[in-house]
Parts: sequence; structure tokens; C-alpha cells
Amino acid sequence: MDQEAVFEDIVEFIRENGPTLPMDVASFLKKDSFIANAILSEMLSKQMIMKTNRAYGNSPIYYVEGQEEEVRKKLYEILKDNERKLIEKFAREKVLFEDELEPSERFILKKLTDFILPYTIQVKDKKLICYKIYNLKDEFFQQILKEKLELRFPKEKKEEKPIQTKIEAPKVEERPHTIIETKPKSPIKVEKQEVLKPDVEIGSELEAKAVDIIKDLGGEVISKKVVSKNKEIDFKVEMGGLIYTVKIKKKARMNESDLSLLFTQVLEEKRPMVLLTNAQISKKAREFKDKKIGDLIRILKI
Repeated sequence: MDQEAVFEDIVEFIRENGPTLPMDVASFLKKDSFIANAILSEMLSKQMIMKTNRAYGNSPIYYVEGQEEEVRKKLYEILKDNERKLIEKFAREKVLFEDELEPSERFILKKLTDFILPYTIQVKDKKLICYKIYNLKDEFFQQILKEKLELRFPKEKKEEKPIQTKIEAPKVEERPHTIIETKPKSPIKVEKQEVLKPDVEIGSELEAKAVDIIKDLGGEVISKKVVSKNKEIDFKVEMGGLIYTVKIKKKARMNESDLSLLFTQVLEEKRPMVLLTNAQISKKAREFKDKKIGDLIRILKI
């Protein structure tokens, strides 16, 4: 059987059986999962099928046009309570700017791009990030966006021209479906450790704030280490069966060398980091993170 015939058979299989996992396609083809995934990847590149950004178990769900609602229902079954609450919030609000969201909500959004879509809005010389619920029609999106922007940028009396905006819908980045993508330039193994659950005494206001955010993320604190009193604290946290370092750091500005030190810590501890900080991140530091660190360090502004 030639390749095109195999592709057509798979499309028909998905159409008849609904949104499908790679192992189901492997079983249908009587091939191993490696070959099935390679075929599905080729079909994706030809835009013959689509796949979810969120994993169902360890794999994305593959589907064809017209099965979008069915696939979302399937994904909704596996969402955590805080993820469902965020979707419900967007169902009510329709459109929200990034700065209208809590740090924990911005973190969760990375895994909900099948339900909530990101956009970059260019307003004069400013770029704003906003999100909309997936089923909001473009005409209503434009209207809500216009109203929100007029509140943010009130017209002066002399100004007669409407606010000029440019809307970009960035491609949703496909990520491995864990809380944090772990693909640095120098690969490391993320340790999966037994989770201990001692009582963690909360001292300063900084600690209390960090613990609240960790709880919002669905994490559980295992231990803590005060690096610098009232300025920097490390928490060892279990989230989704994996161990993370959650660092809260109070500082006015962070440069490339600051992030380099944190990256060294990540490599030494062999676990990814969530950085909670009020610091302004320099341009060079951001470039360093994008090129060298990736999502091994996820930064959340507080």
C-alpha cells in the first residue's frame, strides 16, 4: 500500500472513530508506535489532520476538521480544578489582557491553548498580550478589544483619530506536555523523587506570598531554604509528580549574570525552576534565557 493510501485510511479511521491517540493508530496500522507517530507527524505537516497542544496522558490527541468540540470535551475531562476555573473565567470575561491575570493564571495558560488563544496587540509603539476564549467570534472579539483599549488609552480632547491597532495571532508553541518543558541546550535528566510532606512553617510575608502562588499552581511544598532573608527563598515543590525548585527573589533588576547563576543551580539540582520575582529582566538576560535556558526556568512576575 502506498503512502497516500495509508494517509487516506488514517483520515477515514479518525473520522469514523473520533479524536484518536497514536497508540490507536498504531493498532489500526498493525505497526509499532514509533512508525505510527512518524506517519502522523508527516500528515500534520501536510495539514491532513490536527492535534491538540495538551496531552491526553502522554500523547496529544489527533483529529480532523469538524471534531474540535469533541476533542475539547475529551480534554476537559482530564483538567485540574484550577484549569477548569480559568476556562470558566474566560467563558464569562471573553477577553483578558495578560496584566489582568494573576501570576498563577498566566502560568496555567501555557497548557490551555486548546481552549484559550493568545494574541499580540500592537497599539502605537506598545505591544500587549491578550487572550480570548476559543469560541468567541472575530467580530465580537474586535468589539470587546476596542472597548478595552479605549479604557486603557482614553482619547484626548484634541485627538480625533481612532486608536490604531494591529492584531497578531502568534502560532501556539507545541510543548512536551508536562508543567514545564525540560529541553535545555545541555540536556539534563529531571529527577522524579519520592514526595515527602512535612509541615513547612511560614515566616515572612515573602514566604507567605510564594506559598500562596505554589498552592494556586497545584504544587505542594516539600522543603524550603532561605537564601537571603526577606529577599530570596528556595522551595522544593512537587507538581504533577515531578520535583521543581520554586524561587522567590526580591530584586529591582536582573541581568544576564543573574540568570546564568540560576541556570547553574538548575543544572546542579537537576530539576527545573519557577522564578517568582518583581525584577525587571534586562534585554540581554531575556536573550540569554531564550537561547540557552528555554523553559527550564519559567519566570513569573509578581
